[in-house]
Amino acid sequence: MTNFKAAILAAGLCASPLPVFATGGVWCDVEDQNVKFHVKASQARDGTGGWWGIEGSVESLDTALPRDLAKFTIKDENITERWWDRDSVRLLVQKSGGDSQNFASVRITVVAVALEEATYKGAYMLQIVLPDGTDITRDGIVACSAD
Repeated sequence: MTNFKAAILAAGLCASPLPVFATGGVWCDVEDQNVKFHVKASQARDGTGGWWGIEGSVESLDTALPRDLAKFTIKDENITERWWDRDSVRLLVQKSGGDSQNFASVRITVVAVALEEATYKGAYMLQIVLPDGTDITRDGIVACSAD
């Protein structure tokens, strides 16, 4: 291919309309007497599609939980509900473990509303089911941001 043809081809590719895929991210944090919680994820800015690049952890400060539930890394399968838009961030992160006689679970629900662009504040609820069947519920303040 001559240089002239290559230049025309390159100019044509640059001038043709191509879809633009903009991504953004959301992250939430809590660190209080009940839990240390951090999560961040990426999503298309138009709100379509799933979340990816999920990173984070939950560390319940309740000492009665089995070790694998007291502190765990958040994976995609732990986020069972998720929502992020201009008005709010909503998450449900959960993990369970044990067997039928020693079942335990941890669930943290986050609901944060927009204060200003890209800044959200709200509440979390931490729900724990211990192996003996005891239910523990704690709550507090959560802060989230987005870009």
